[in-house]
Amino acid sequence: MTNASHSLVQEFKLVCGKESLSHLLQSGFMFGMAFGAGFLGSLADKWGRLPTVYLSAIGAMAASTASAVAET
Repeated sequence: MTNASHSLVQEFKLVCGKESLSHLLQSGFMFGMAFGAGFLGSLADKWGRLPTVYLSAIGAMAASTASAVAET
């Protein structure tokens, strides 16, 4: 790569010039990880690990599907 500042985000215009959206996405992801770890950890103590893993997998699939069909 000849230009070190060139990125895929710039090449494909993934953020559309709105850098704040990428920061918001990162913050939301980290908040979700922190909330999920605490919430699902206590839920695993109460219900057991296997039902909690199923619940988190269903949640991840739902979020991925919603992300895939969201309009840009």
